[in-house]
Amino acid sequence: MNLEIHHIINRDQKAFQRLFELLYPGLVEYAYRFLYDRAASEDLVQEVFVDLWENAASYDIHTTIKGYLYSTVRNRCLNQLKSVKITDRDAILDISASLCSPDSIELIEQQEKEAMTRKAKFILERLPQKMRKIFSLKVIEGYSYAEIAEEMGVSINTVKTQLKRARNKITHLNELIVLFLRTL
Repeated sequence: MNLEIHHIINRDQKAFQRLFELLYPGLVEYAYRFLYDRAASEDLVQEVFVDLWENAASYDIHTTIKGYLYSTVRNRCLNQLKSVKITDRDAILDISASLCSPDSIELIEQQEKEAMTRKAKFILERLPQKMRKIFSLKVIEGYSYAEIAEEMGVSINTVKTQLKRARNKITHLNELIVLFLRTL
C-alpha cells in the first residue's frame, strides 16, 4: 500500500490536504478536457476527493494515488458524458485529455493505451506530415521535446508549436463531434 493512502486511511487531515492541494488543479484541468465545463469539472474532482476521504479504507489501489485519482476522474467524466448520451467511441476525448497533461498518458492502463494508440494513428492520418511525425514521436513513442528536436533537426520551440497545433486540431475535431452529439 502506498504511503499516501495509508495516511488517508488513518484520517490524517494534513496529508489529505497536501494531496488535495497538489493534485486538485491538474485533475480539474484534466476533467475539463472531457467536460468542457469548469464548474462541472471542479464539482466532479471535489466529489472524487470526498469519496477518497470517506472510503479510502475500502479501496484496493494497485498504482500510485495520483494514477488512481486520474483514472477515477477520467472514468467519472466518461460516465457523466454517457449519462447525457455523449459517447467517445473513437477515444478522441481520451486523446485530447492526454495531450493537456504530459504525465496523464502514463496513468492509463496498458489496454486503454493500446486502444488510444490505434485511435491516435487514425487521427494522425489527418495531420500534416511534419506535425504527424512530431505528434507520433511524442505521444506514441514517448520522446522528449529535446529528442524530437534532435531527430527532426528542428528547434525545441518548433516541436512545442507543432504539438500545440496538433492538439488544437484534435481539440477542434473533438469539439465538433461533441457539438454534433449534443444535437442528437
